[in-house]
Amino acid sequence: MFETTLLHFTEVEQIRAGAKEEAAALEAQVRQAEQVIAKLEHDKEQIEQLAAERETTNQALQAEIHAQRERATAAESKATQLEARLVDLKAELDRVLVQAQTERDAAAHARKEAQAAALEGAALKGELAALRGSKK
Repeated sequence: MFETTLLHFTEVEQIRAGAKEEAAALEAQVRQAEQVIAKLEHDKEQIEQLAAERETTNQALQAEIHAQRERATAAESKATQLEARLVDLKAELDRVLVQAQTERDAAAHARKEAQAAALEGAALKGELAALRGSKK
């Protein structure tokens, strides 16, 4: 009986030793798993931070694109206004040029009439002088 008890005790000690080794191995695996989890959590935080930075950058770029589109729209509107003003000014210039040419033509015609009247007046003075001279 003593031998049986001793045999059981030896078996129990072996089981305990095996269980301790297994527990130590499991604890090592748990520590490794905890390290892996900590690294993954750290990586996750870095990824989330990078995603937040990219989102901020994206929002800034979207705002800049919007501002550029607004500036482009304003520039297009201003260009359209300037084109219309240019058309108006060209039409005004054409009208003024036509009016100036009409006035030059009228002035030239008036000079010709004045010259003709002066010649006729001179001719009439000559006739008048001749008539006065023949009466004397």
